[in-house]
Amino acid sequence: NALAPDLIALTGDFATCPGALCSEAAFTPARAMLQAFLAALHAPDGAVAVLGNHDYDCGAERMSALLARNKVHVLINAVHLIEREGDHLAVAGVDDALEGHPRLKVALDALPDGVAALLLAHEPAFARQSALTRRFFLQLSGHTHGGQVRLPLLPPPLPPMSRPYPSGRYEVNGMTLYTSRGIGMVHLPLRFLCPPDLAVFELCAAPRDG
Repeated sequence: NALAPDLIALTGDFATCPGALCSEAAFTPARAMLQAFLAALHAPDGAVAVLGNHDYDCGAERMSALLARNKVHVLINAVHLIEREGDHLAVAGVDDALEGHPRLKVALDALPDGVAALLLAHEPAFARQSALTRRFFLQLSGHTHGGQVRLPLLPPPLPPMSRPYPSGRYEVNGMTLYTSRGIGMVHLPLRFLCPPDLAVFELCAAPRDG
């Protein structure tokens, strides 16, 4: 909020529930923390989000409902259109690639013709598929935590569909990909040589013809 963003993009894994799908009672502490976090977010163009694989362990419908109640647009193979002074920006989102059912074509079909579009996809390796469409100038992803604990001379521990994009900015077949390390932790409340990451992007409109 202190950075005064126009739009807030959330790329999934809002909570972790160990083991199988957690019960409502087990989810209650996470619900209270998330409610406070989401309610405090503020941006003129609102907030958009996709779900991550951990959100499916907690219950995808449960998590989607919590986000929606806090005015976060949950993009599950869907598009959210932002308009300002006659110009438009399309924000597309696909379902989680590991636990959900990502249908990129459904999102592509919902994109208005001629409108610049960015994509939220939880797993960064999804960029191999999305970049081939030549429809998105930017993909925002999370999932990896950057490895969370990075030991010198050893490869970072990464979940599936992280490599070769564990952290930071990449160019994938003409599309920019940014993998955020995120602000949370999983399994252990510990980060080492891998600080939290909250990225700010300034989008510049292309000049109009003439």
